[in-house]
Amino acid sequence: MNNRKFIYILLLILSWELISRVVGNDQLMPTSLVIAEKLWYELIEGKLWLYAFYSIVAIFIGLGISTILALSISLFSIKYKWVMDFFKFLNSILHPLPGIAILPILIIWFGVGYKAIFALVIHSVLWPIITNLFLALETFPKTLSMVGDNYEMGLLRKFWYIYFPGIMPSFISGIKTGWARAFRAVISAEMFFGVIGATGGLGWYLVKKRVFLDTTGIFAGLVVIIIIGIILERFVFNKLEKITIEKWGLKS
Repeated sequence: MNNRKFIYILLLILSWELISRVVGNDQLMPTSLVIAEKLWYELIEGKLWLYAFYSIVAIFIGLGISTILALSISLFSIKYKWVMDFFKFLNSILHPLPGIAILPILIIWFGVGYKAIFALVIHSVLWPIITNLFLALETFPKTLSMVGDNYEMGLLRKFWYIYFPGIMPSFISGIKTGWARAFRAVISAEMFFGVIGATGGLGWYLVKKRVFLDTTGIFAGLVVIIIIGIILERFVFNKLEKITIEKWGLKS
């Protein structure tokens, strides 16, 4: 983390501390120290790790399935124009549809548990990835595609060696958007119907803290969600960009 971002985080913490002390009510707005103590206690107790684990597993499985589907659809869209047209039509209908809106029907179809969560994550992630990939494919230089034709490459080799490196920036951007939407969808679903796995996820943790009016516990859970997002951004997405688009000269 560079010095500028560290300063930004420090300013946010100091601003929160100042406002919370002005409010003077830990039940409404606990101080940073109180939240830190609660977070430490929850982590030492061990249950918060399990809540985070079950949420992250659900997100990554759904994200992985969505990524495979999006890449497969994009692969066939190169050869069959109707595939892209069809999924553009579906995208215009389903992309604006909030995941939480279809959650009741998913519960009826798949029951309460991981199946409904996976279906919800796939819906939330698939469309932003497809949108970015289709945009990249439509603006892809035709001369590069012709290179693959001259070498008589098959569809799979052509996609992997020519198209995929070129659309990688859009693909990573779609993954980032999909990850954020998946996290929101999972937390919302867990808050909607409760436990998944042995103990439940972070959404269920927040619901329990709300029921018992544990405001400090709620903020501790929110801090965990923020930390997970920062870790993924820094150690997963940034690393992925460095070993792909930066290494290939696609990012200045």
